[in-house]
Formats: sequence, structure tokens, C-alpha cells
Amino acid sequence: MATAVVGWELAWLTGAPVTVDNGPDQAGRRGALGCCDGHSSAVRANVRDLAAAIEWYERLLGVPAEGHWPPDEPTYVHFTLGPAQFALGQYTPAPATGARFNFEVDDVDAWWSRLRPDADVLEPLLTTAYGSRKFTIRDPDGNELGFVQADRAR
Repeated sequence: MATAVVGWELAWLTGAPVTVDNGPDQAGRRGALGCCDGHSSAVRANVRDLAAAIEWYERLLGVPAEGHWPPDEPTYVHFTLGPAQFALGQYTPAPATGARFNFEVDDVDAWWSRLRPDADVLEPLLTTAYGSRKFTIRDPDGNELGFVQADRAR
């Protein structure tokens, strides 16, 4: 199932997966996991066989996959094409609707403390391969809400 940048109204009406993207950060970058301008998230396509998809995209696009996460057994990678980034995630069947929103926040620890007691935690607070910190919860309908604090040292 592909995740696309679309208007939330269209996604709501059609049930399409949606990712919110507020544009490039101050360095002109777009993309994944805490590299954007304050409220954006990654565009991600879920694939059945991540290794085969990586090989196909690398061959097709002529650029290497980056940001393999987690490092030992990746379930996520991203590609950079000029100013654009997109990600591939290993598809895992779940009752979720397929929508995933990543919100960049200034203090992810405060959000974690606030939301954790009442949240259905999908991914606990962790530090990513990019140096950003994040956690992911599910809403009552199975939509994934990620909260990301970018690595400000980059």
C-alpha cells in the first residue's frame, strides 16, 4: 500500500493513506524523520519484500538507499532524489487503516510523558539512525501518529 501526499479531505473521503508534508526545511530538504520545517512527515510506500524493493529502486533510480533502520534488520529505508525524499517500509499486515502522520515537535520527551499513559504505543521512544528521537502511537481506528524531534546538531 503506497502512502501519498494528498489533501486530508480527499484521504478522509476515499480512505487513502495520507502523509502531511509542509514543505522543505531551512536547508531546502524535504523528507523523512525529522528533517523538515516543523510539522511535516515522511512519504512512505509499504512493500512486501523490502530487500527486493531496495534492489529495484536502486537499479531504476540509480541512487542508493539511505537510512536503513533498524541497522541490524532494516524495515525502513529512504531515497533522496534532488530535494525530494521518499521511504520504503516493510509491509506488515495489521488492522490499521494505513494512514500514518509524523509530527515534528520541539520536545519529544514531554509529548511521550504526556501521551504514554493513555496511548496504544506502537513504537516506544527511541533514537533513530538519523539522530532524531521519536515514538509512535495508534488512534482508536488504527491510524499511526508519530512524534519526532529532529537532531538539532545536524
